[in-house]
Amino acid sequence: CSLSQAQMGGVGGGGMGGMAGMAMSAVLHGEFVTAILGTPTTMLVQTGTVSEVTAGKSLKVKSSDGFEATYVLSEQTAYPGGSTTLATGPSVRVLAAKDGAKAIMVMTQTR
Repeated sequence: CSLSQAQMGGVGGGGMGGMAGMAMSAVLHGEFVTAILGTPTTMLVQTGTVSEVTAGKSLKVKSSDGFEATYVLSEQTAYPGGSTTLATGPSVRVLAAKDGAKAIMVMTQTR
């Protein structure tokens, strides 16, 4: 299931504002439950540096506190405002379904 920018609260605008928006932008990694996919689903979120990529298959991200996780990429993975070509080094935010660590969205972060 792919999500639109509107469903995700907008990218680069819209979305949460004020303190809630600031708090979300500072999240390194965590999980939460949402019904955005139609049923209650546990989601993972992580912000960090791409440490490893297998093109079209997986992405490993390392947060500034040392936490590292690998996510499964698929044709359904969305790349709002960015390229579908990933390389090691850039800062990204990943949103994934916890079941199978399937990446729903990978956003390249600007510094």
